[in-house]
Amino acid sequence: MTKVTADRATSRQIVTFVVVTTLGLLVSTGACLWPGHPVFWRSPEAIEEYLLSRTPLGSPVSHVVNDLRRLGASRPHGELLDAVSVDVVRNQLRGGLQVHLAEYRLVFVNSVGATYWFDTDGRLTAIEVSKIADTL
Repeated sequence: MTKVTADRATSRQIVTFVVVTTLGLLVSTGACLWPGHPVFWRSPEAIEEYLLSRTPLGSPVSHVVNDLRRLGASRPHGELLDAVSVDVVRNQLRGGLQVHLAEYRLVFVNSVGATYWFDTDGRLTAIEVSKIADTL
């Protein structure tokens, strides 16, 4: 192998290493920032439509809580979704169950949350989605 051929091979190895490392960093960073489901990047109305397709109006509290667990939702202040029941919604939450659905970062920190509203029988009557953008 001549010196020129060896230099070209070394240059190709360096370029390949840089490209692979850069792609790896981009993929791992994207995985850390991904909010769990691409619908959470959309408008609050689109998110609400998506949530209602999963838990239609009239769904019982137990169905909504199970679906929220599958979505990876959490309650404010570290409260557990397991503790949510018809009685809790009716008496302690006054009909509304607030949850945190996703958080992702672009230029701003974007948080997606929702309030699920129930009637006195524990049936879903409405979902209100909120998105908050905060500076880093």
